[in-house]
Amino acid sequence: MGFSELQQKIINNEFEISLKKYQAEIEKLSFLDKYATLLVVIPLRVPLKDVFRDAVAECNEYGNFLKSNFIVTNVRELGLEEIEDFLRKQEQTNLKKDPS
Repeated sequence: MGFSELQQKIINNEFEISLKKYQAEIEKLSFLDKYATLLVVIPLRVPLKDVFRDAVAECNEYGNFLKSNFIVTNVRELGLEEIEDFLRKQEQTNLKKDPS
């Protein structure tokens, strides 16, 4: 299940506002199934985790619909299949660390 039209608007607006606080900007925002992907320009001195955590927290003020985890890459945009493959591998790694 993907994001509703309202949730998409909230993500767009809140990420734009949050990124401006860090002198960063959105170049592209896409919605792939249950994921939002962003291509952003962020100054090197800015702590990435803070930027995205702040934006997610702002979005979640309107219904707590975003998870707090995210993937950051500076290589290329990831497609839906690549995102899901990465998350599956991450989950398997976590299960190996904590088999309970």
